Amino acid sequence: MIWGTCGSGQLAVYLGQITLYEMTAKSNSGLKKQTHSPPETDSAYTAFLLQDADVTYASSPINRVLTMMGLYSMSPKNSPSGDHHLIQLIRKGIRRKVLDAVMKHTGLTSDDIARVLHISPRTLRRHTPQTLLNEEQTERIIELVTLYLRGEIVFGDTQRFNAWMQSPNLSLGHQSPKTLLDTSIGIRVLLDILGRIEHGIPG
Repeated sequence: MIWGTCGSGQLAVYLGQITLYEMTAKSNSGLKKQTHSPPETDSAYTAFLLQDADVTYASSPINRVLTMMGLYSMSPKNSPSGDHHLIQLIRKGIRRKVLDAVMKHTGLTSDDIARVLHISPRTLRRHTPQTLLNEEQTERIIELVTLYLRGEIVFGDTQRFNAWMQSPNLSLGHQSPKTLLDTSIGIRVLLDILGRIEHGIPG
């Protein structure tokens, strides 16, 4: 888990490192609380999860995560931490369709994603676009996206980061970093290595 395994506040640190800039927030006074069931479209679904919002952030760390997932985010008013948004999303679950956006951005295959989610490729193929992932699976995808955003910053682009992910790594006992994606601790290890690389320490 992001919050349990990485320690309190560490996700916020990682997301803060991802942020290159943040646009000025602007008020949206016309928004009203919704009480109906979650809508079917991904953007409306996420807006439903984050209802009661009156400020939209164009380039916050949370939005950068949700943008890679093909989702739209609005930041609830007076929220002290963006982590709360992701907690809401994890508890509600994301739809199978989100995985297509993640695969398109990261270059991971459906077999790779199935391994991350601890399900068989056949089971993943059976999911419809609207199938909801459970809490554990949703959290793992958010961890994965956080890692890839961090990797893109450190290496400059997704292609170079993917090359590193697939190459044997001495600090990992000659395993490729990609083999660690199936556990939260593994993803945390990779985030720590990326931090060392950014500071000029071989990783």
